[in-house]
This record gives sequence, C-alpha cells and structure tokens, in this order.
Amino acid sequence: MFNFLAENNIDLKDLTEKINSNNSLVLDVREDHEVEGGHLASAKWMALSELSADPESYVSVLKEKHADKEILVYCRSGNRSGQTASFLKAAGFNTVNIGAFEELAQYFDTKDGELEKIS
Repeated sequence: MFNFLAENNIDLKDLTEKINSNNSLVLDVREDHEVEGGHLASAKWMALSELSADPESYVSVLKEKHADKEILVYCRSGNRSGQTASFLKAAGFNTVNIGAFEELAQYFDTKDGELEKIS
C-alpha cells in the first residue's frame, strides 16, 4: 500500500482544494496501458515517455495553455511524477508531485476510459 501523501507531508485538505481549483492542472504521466484502467476524473494526460521524446513541444503547449496553473503530477508510484515535476520546475512551472494513482483513488473521483491528452 502506498503512503506517499503522508511521507511527503501533503495535506489532504489542501490537495483537495488544489485539485478542485481552476488554478490547477492535474497531470497523469503514466503510459496509455496504465491509464486505461482508470485515472483521476479531473486529470489530463501526458506520458513521461512522450515528454522525454519531445520535451520542447510539450513545454511549449503547457506554457501556451497552462502557464498560470499549478501542475499537480501523479503516476503509478510517485517516481515518474517526481521526474516530471522536477523537469517542469526546471522549465519554469509551479509543480507538485502528488504521488501514486492507487493512493489518490482512495480520496478522489476516478473514471475509466480515455483521458484528454496534452498535445
């Protein structure tokens, strides 16, 4: 069982406010086969592998459409989301690694099926 939120001192009430805010972008960086099994209802999708393959394009799109938002990043375990959050911070974004989907799914609405892709 994941315990990412507690281990990283992420307050659930604050995270809930951020996820429900229009000032945040919830970003799932898992691969497509992982996303098919469910995702946070409010999330958009950008696989870390795609970001790694074409970082300039994704940074450009994020700056164009989401520059003013705090980007809340998650994946399966918190590792890829940590890599993504670090990369995006270095590119000038306000990012937070919010960890693992399975843990987040205990607290936030989820849904199955396709997820809107950042592109």
